Amino acid sequence: FESLDVEGLLLERNCTFQPNWDKENWLQLDDFDNTEFDIRTPEQWIGLGYQSDGNFLPLQAKALRFGDDVKGGTWEDCTVERVKDLADGKGTKHFLVRWSSKDAQLEPVSRLRIIFHGEDPEVFADRVAFAFETLRKAQARIRLN
Repeated sequence: FESLDVEGLLLERNCTFQPNWDKENWLQLDDFDNTEFDIRTPEQWIGLGYQSDGNFLPLQAKALRFGDDVKGGTWEDCTVERVKDLADGKGTKHFLVRWSSKDAQLEPVSRLRIIFHGEDPEVFADRVAFAFETLRKAQARIRLN
């Protein structure tokens, strides 16, 4: 699975996180995530990192990282260390990741921006495509009202 290009799979499905990808979107993409595509809950993903002796080994993943500039996002290697409940009243959870390329700071990343090593990239791309399409349809309906 690691040999498949996530960005290429998303482009095949008309999904891109390149510059200004969200300029037409006033609704949040994460609000249209469909968890039925996921084979594990966030807690179950993190649970995979616990060893029989109780020690935790961070999970290997690739996540979409947005820079401080407007160049869009890039898929970068990272480790996933834990789950954070956003306490937004919707049950939203973000994974806390540490980027392999730089700084040691943990950064929250939504599920639509992270693919775990060993996860089926086709299913992941379908999940992101579903969120994009549902977002587009919702915004089209709002424009008509």
